[in-house]
Amino acid sequence: MRKFLLTVLAAAVAFAVGNYLGERKLAAKKDLHLKFVEAVENGQTSAVNQLFGQNPDLGKGMAGQQFDSQLLTAAKMGYGDIIKALIFHGANPNAVKPR
Repeated sequence: MRKFLLTVLAAAVAFAVGNYLGERKLAAKKDLHLKFVEAVENGQTSAVNQLFGQNPDLGKGMAGQQFDSQLLTAAKMGYGDIIKALIFHGANPNAVKPR
């Protein structure tokens, strides 16, 4: 019986730790995306490039429409270097804004 209880306790601890780590990873990913969106909107080319350097798959982690909308934002603001970086990293240059 004692061995069974220890096994159940170990499973519960493993589940709780896994859940906690998963939540932390999700929060970090959201923070990274927020920094990315802010950098694009503020025309911070070096910050955009730095974020891509930290996570080359950054655009792949965002919903396609959200990533492409950052390209539209950069185009609207005239941020040519950011446009180049976004296209280089996979943004769709033919994207249209959803209505």
